[in-house]
Amino acid sequence: MTMHGSRCAAFFAAMLIASCVRDEATLVESCPAGLTACAGQCVDTALHPEHCGACEQPCPEGELCSISQCGVECLGGTKQCGDLCVDVTVDPNNCGDCDNPCKPNEPCSEGVCGTPKSCLDILTNGSAIGDGIYAINPNGNNARFVHCDMTTDGGGWTLVGRSAVGATMPGCAPDAGILIEGAAFEPTSEPLGTCLMVVPSAPTGQSCENGCGWLCSVGHLDYTVTTEVGTAYTITLKIADYLHNCVDPISAHVEADGASLGTWQSMGTNAWAYPSFQFTANAASTLVRVFLDIDYCCECTATCNVSCSPLVGDANIYLDQLVVTPSQQTPFGWSSASGTLEDDTAAYSLDAAALGLAFDEILFGNYADGKTWGDYVYRLALGANFVARHQTDAVNAGTAVSVTGTCPDGPTHLSWAGFTASTDAFRMNGDGSNAFGLTSLGWRTCFDDCDRGGALNGTPGMIFVR
Repeated sequence: MTMHGSRCAAFFAAMLIASCVRDEATLVESCPAGLTACAGQCVDTALHPEHCGACEQPCPEGELCSISQCGVECLGGTKQCGDLCVDVTVDPNNCGDCDNPCKPNEPCSEGVCGTPKSCLDILTNGSAIGDGIYAINPNGNNARFVHCDMTTDGGGWTLVGRSAVGATMPGCAPDAGILIEGAAFEPTSEPLGTCLMVVPSAPTGQSCENGCGWLCSVGHLDYTVTTEVGTAYTITLKIADYLHNCVDPISAHVEADGASLGTWQSMGTNAWAYPSFQFTANAASTLVRVFLDIDYCCECTATCNVSCSPLVGDANIYLDQLVVTPSQQTPFGWSSASGTLEDDTAAYSLDAAALGLAFDEILFGNYADGKTWGDYVYRLALGANFVARHQTDAVNAGTAVSVTGTCPDGPTHLSWAGFTASTDAFRMNGDGSNAFGLTSLGWRTCFDDCDRGGALNGTPGMIFVR
């Protein structure tokens, strides 16, 4: 971890020295960009009268140093303050004017003392000295240390979320690592899976096919899953009504040991949906039931709007997968604070909402180690006031730009972002029914490919803003 501007700071001539020196007799180990190690100090040879233009090159008595040359006046937009030429726009000892010092460790930016509002401000005012921890104060009332990425894709990025080490969040796939019980069906890539159920009583003139005839009388599917008493779980369905040709909604609901967990409703878009439901286990095993509530059948019952087209085969809901996973316990997301910058093993969430952090684009992807980006990184524009405007809905931000990696474009399944009031994930899905996006346990995209999942599914990840 690198911390800037908080643990060791000393003023040499007119410049704020942002790295520690061992002593006056020993050369510094390194100096920030723009400064040079001279006689045990980090100095700006453009302004230092004892090292003007180069180390050990003093100006004659009575002369000043500016733009790396000695003279009788200050040049290059600098101002004479005492025996020095200084840049009053950034000099914390002479901020805005001579003899106008800022508070200890408080930077000077554009001639005004105060903590910058973001990592981008730090980069813009020239005080960035590489990736690491800096102090920012977005709303003027709540200064915080944050991690800044000052090098990737132009720099100026503020870390808002990082999942824990070792991704374990499933991507809606049975082999995702913490699957407890899968559906007794073969997964398919299109909404053509095995019939889940038809209307509770078989429609006149219709019969169940694909081995699902026994479901017609009960109208539900049962799964017994192994659970731990007192543990919270999330049930995720991969469900679709492939031949739903109506304009009227369809719905199904889920129970755990007889307790209703909620209802999924759709307009029948012939596409997979991924609704999720939560429960806390009361026993070592839990009976999960998925019920059909409404599936209007135009051809057989004529209960549907006449706008149905075509009027054939509209009778089935399909369940491709059922995944039960332990619910994450760590608050995580745009409106959650958890973890610390120092601990890279646990999940970290800044709570950008409470901090009032302003941004209009995000940088997201996986990480290799610590806070170092991995193989796939993307940039997505979200517009101003994103967190406040999309607390309970999402915005389609379009396709993300690929910054790093072999995927030519950003993942289509992560083209939405919003539901910023949620405390379970940095959500990047459109309907709010599931925590797609970055969770405290890693990326959850439901797809392992480039086009839809950006090759992020099931990997540890980070999100930065700018």
